Amino acid sequence: MTPASDLDWTYLADTVMGGVSQGGARMEAGVLRLSGTVSTANRGGFIQARTEMPSGLPTDATALRLRVKGNGERYFVHLRTTRTLLPWQYYQQGFRDRARMGRGDAAFG
Repeated sequence: MTPASDLDWTYLADTVMGGVSQGGARMEAGVLRLSGTVSTANRGGFIQARTEMPSGLPTDATALRLRVKGNGERYFVHLRTTRTLLPWQYYQQGFRDRARMGRGDAAFG
């Protein structure tokens, strides 16, 4: 599987639709760090990091597991495939990290 540090990550915020959330995404010691301030002003309310996985998941994969560290807020992962062509076609799963400012796992499968 491709390590996160080998992928080309892009930061995106609600500013693309008039929102005022601010933040950034960067690699730190092989870990993707997404940070910022989310604001619902101007009908906004998101920051995100995204990447493409050109080689996809292994053909025998039955789940996707993420190791996360957060601040107790709710997070979402959105997955798209080559068959999800329209902007609203994606798989979404919400999750919280297990402990405030602690590590947790999110498994999808």
